[in-house]
Amino acid sequence: MTHSFDSRPCTTLATILSFTLRQFRIDEGFSKRAFADRLNISPTAWGKIENGDSVISLQTLNQIHQRFWERPSAFFICAESCAHYLSNNGWEILSKLPEEDSDSLAQYAKEYFTDTNDSKMTTGRTGRSTSILTSRWIPNFIEHAVCRARGEHSPDWK
Repeated sequence: MTHSFDSRPCTTLATILSFTLRQFRIDEGFSKRAFADRLNISPTAWGKIENGDSVISLQTLNQIHQRFWERPSAFFICAESCAHYLSNNGWEILSKLPEEDSDSLAQYAKEYFTDTNDSKMTTGRTGRSTSILTSRWIPNFIEHAVCRARGEHSPDWK
């Protein structure tokens, strides 16, 4: 989970963006299947995007914009804020992880989202919700990862 030349936990901006997209979907109240259907992509493809296994395309970001009125740049701004927060908390943000290293954020975020279990989500909310993208708010999965990297339990850990 740490960079081989450094003992700090590491991640990439692409991973931060992926899990920010996952948090957005959950905040909007959609299951993976329902969200993917709204974007006209397969649930498998969406699952790979939000788990950091595939990079989101500009076309898919544009589809999010068209269906949810969220500008693509808002996701990048949120991801950059998260990267800054992680960096200030001792994390290394790399452009690409060396093959032998695993992504600390991916592991901790998957742990967090497994615990919060979004399987109850179905078709989404009606109307406009308050988005994680409207402020410099740091998503809970980021705070969880910082605590876990320190060997602590996060406040949201149940």
